[in-house]
Amino acid sequence: MGALYLQPLDERMERLGVFYARFMDDWVMLAPTRWKLRAAIREVNEVMAGCKVKQHPAKTYIGRVGNGFDFLGYAFSPAGLGVAARSIGHLAAHVTQLYEQGADSCRIGDYVQRWWEWLEAGLVAERQEATSASPGTVRPLPAGTAGPLHPTP
Repeated sequence: MGALYLQPLDERMERLGVFYARFMDDWVMLAPTRWKLRAAIREVNEVMAGCKVKQHPAKTYIGRVGNGFDFLGYAFSPAGLGVAARSIGHLAAHVTQLYEQGADSCRIGDYVQRWWEWLEAGLVAERQEATSASPGTVRPLPAGTAGPLHPTP
């Protein structure tokens, strides 16, 4: 449902010309300038009001990419891609819950294995993109710049 419900947001972001990626009701928006970012925030607020939904304050981050941010369980920073601390906390909490519910070591091991496969899948994809970069691909800007992505020369 999230894919359909937030389609107006997708359309608005496409017209603005900012980097935007969404998975269900989680999205990231990266702008090359403060002014484009402000325009995008204004558009997001209008669409959200029109859809009669609110942003979760604890899940909303507006700031410089150089400070790093979390998205879909991964931590993005100038140093590279890693696992978000919150994801590790969720893993620990779920393993604890399984243990307290009497799950055997095989079930707990299966859960940890699936979590690890999810983690590695994102990190491997990032490494493959980094090593196969060709002209026209995107790469991080140096820390402290206004926007996070730009085409390679």
